[in-house]
Amino acid sequence: MSRWLLVTTLLCFVPLTAWAQTNASFEADVLGAYDTVPTRTSLEAQCGDVRDRLESAATNRSLTLYARHRAITLTSWYPDSRTRGFLADLLDDTNPEIRRMAVYTLGRSFGRQADALLVAQLAGVIERDTRLVAQWAVRALRWVDHEDAVRLLAALANDGEERLAVLARRAIRDHVTMTPAQ
Repeated sequence: MSRWLLVTTLLCFVPLTAWAQTNASFEADVLGAYDTVPTRTSLEAQCGDVRDRLESAATNRSLTLYARHRAITLTSWYPDSRTRGFLADLLDDTNPEIRRMAVYTLGRSFGRQADALLVAQLAGVIERDTRLVAQWAVRALRWVDHEDAVRLLAALANDGEERLAVLARRAIRDHVTMTPAQ
């Protein structure tokens, strides 16, 4: 009876061990790579639950900042409401480096199909977050194709704190759809 219990108990850990090894490989090969950017297809070929792994890695404080940043940017391969909500939730992370990557990825990934809510989220970050994160929110506005984004950039370019004004003017110049104001 005790041998059966021991074998049964050990077998329960086999799937966990395999998952941990696969997860460690994912973290090392995908999130730790400096020289390649995987495609969505290659990520999904490596593991079927890639979205779950990316979201888990992005919020895992035991990973390096680089790995967490990479996980956040790779979520852009999934431009849907789930990813948008996930990135918006990251705007409340305690680490400003995570918030800056989340705000930029949010604007970059969802700017083409932008709505007033996205602009309001970016404006809220500019208003309330650290200077670093606010600067990245202004950079993200470059990708946002919405009239409220244009107005916000113009206001920042004319009346914003100096560094934000410089970034806003650059965003206006390089904006994906608009032309600079005369």
